[in-house]
Amino acid sequence: MGVPAFTRGFRFPINWKERLSITYEAKTEILTSRNGTEQRIGWRETPRKRIEYQALPTGGIRQRLHATLMGGRDTRYIVGDPTRSTLLDADYTAGDPILVAQHLTTFDLEHWAKPGAQILVANDANDQRFAFATVVSANIGLGQIEIEAPLPTDWPAGSRIHHGIPCYLAESTRITEHTSAAWSFDLAFDGIPGELMAETVGEAAETYNTLEVLTFKPNWRDGFSDDIAIPREDLDNGFGVVDRFWPIEFAGRTHRSNFLFANSDEVEAFREFFYRMDGRRGQFYMATGTDDLTPVSRTSTQLVTQGSFAVVYFNSDVVHKDIEVLLKDGSKHRHHVDEIQITLDGAYSVFTVQPEMTWDLNEVKRISWLLNWRLASDSMTFDFATDSVAECEISFMTLPALPYPAEPDT
Repeated sequence: MGVPAFTRGFRFPINWKERLSITYEAKTEILTSRNGTEQRIGWRETPRKRIEYQALPTGGIRQRLHATLMGGRDTRYIVGDPTRSTLLDADYTAGDPILVAQHLTTFDLEHWAKPGAQILVANDANDQRFAFATVVSANIGLGQIEIEAPLPTDWPAGSRIHHGIPCYLAESTRITEHTSAAWSFDLAFDGIPGELMAETVGEAAETYNTLEVLTFKPNWRDGFSDDIAIPREDLDNGFGVVDRFWPIEFAGRTHRSNFLFANSDEVEAFREFFYRMDGRRGQFYMATGTDDLTPVSRTSTQLVTQGSFAVVYFNSDVVHKDIEVLLKDGSKHRHHVDEIQITLDGAYSVFTVQPEMTWDLNEVKRISWLLNWRLASDSMTFDFATDSVAECEISFMTLPALPYPAEPDT
């Protein structure tokens, strides 16, 4: 399917100091019973997409952008995605169905230069000529992108080939007039549902007990935050004794952390994780990444740790049922906790686990709780500092642990 005739291109100079944001948003309905049990229903087959950035055009380009915003309220745009692009490696002659691309990679083929995807060709942010096309196929070896309909004009080598996002302007745009000629535009575009390219979903790199394990390392720059919620019901007549009830048998934990991605592959891998989870609908395992238990000794099935707090607070808990052992060489071992007992002197906790432990106690770097989580929000935003380096702040909520071993369809 070609690009509709009423479509316009949109590509203006980006102020990278203020970053560029791409947001994906799923839609989950959560039905929660009094005891905290959840039923989660996903309502969108494909998450919505929004792109936001600040433009700093000058001269005639500024004038054109202002006119575009004032008069293009219902215009369908193809926005060039700065995070998914390549360059023309050779001059393009009008009528040719082949674009010769520079450094075409497997990443490009998997994530945007694939059949049915739309592309936008532009020369320079100050040259407001655009061309649109729909990809038929791409070939890494030849460095070629075959398009459905040849472009009507010539394009010089070095022109930029972007993945094109079909969008409408957001409902409001803020313009800051620094001088009579220097303006900044805070732009936002909403992807058009049903026209967005089908994104890759990929597969989990690691699994445990039938669920995916999130293994991305968080960015400790700003630290993390945890909110502990203990839902309580009060029967209070306004005077006298207050009756209190705790219908949910576990404390809820919402963990917020930041992830830094050094390149486009890492960004896409995390986006694929979000797509696999379908926002808040899915669930996954993730280690806390903190030093939660101090090992003292072990047998093949029993682990002795310092202190008795594990017995007191976690033996009957429905959330803390699995652990992850990180060794100094970076390898990880995951175990289910069947039972926690206390030693006769009350100084240690004894974990009975499966499968059997084969690692050396002297090689342990950290033992963390391995918890079952879901995303706390249906929305996820990447903030790009460059066209490939980004960070994402995201929150997770704990769920009761799965039985071990879990059935594949649990």
